[in-house]
Amino acid sequence: MAWIYDYGVTENTSATTGFTAELPEHDTNDMLICFAAKDSTGAITYTAGTGWTALSSGAGGAQWVGAWYKRATSNAESAPAFTHGSEESNAIIVAVRGAHTSTAPTSVISTDDTTMAGGGFLQDQSYTSPSTNSIVLFGMGTDSGIGPA
Repeated sequence: MAWIYDYGVTENTSATTGFTAELPEHDTNDMLICFAAKDSTGAITYTAGTGWTALSSGAGGAQWVGAWYKRATSNAESAPAFTHGSEESNAIIVAVRGAHTSTAPTSVISTDDTTMAGGGFLQDQSYTSPSTNSIVLFGMGTDSGIGPA
């Protein structure tokens, strides 16, 4: 069964045009999943770090969110770097240990920010895992920064 081993957080609280996401501690065969978000609907562009594959991305409301992944081949992987318009942004990379070693993660993205009203985002969503013994990670971005509004 897969589990979250560690995570790294990058938060740009003032306008910047790019960043390198902080990598968590990881080891060979860990699945590294990066969630990134920023103010406005212009995209974040992946620019550096080897082997990262886009899962999904999209604009919703007044923010843009995206996800990338890579399978670690060592305990010293390269961190992903991103560029974007001059604004605030954030990212979290999660190291998942025990994930299936030959299957890519499945991604579902919703850019419907109307489900945020009243704080009911997760309770109003449903997702059926394609297989048993799965770990489900939710990444969420808003234009008001990290944490509760």
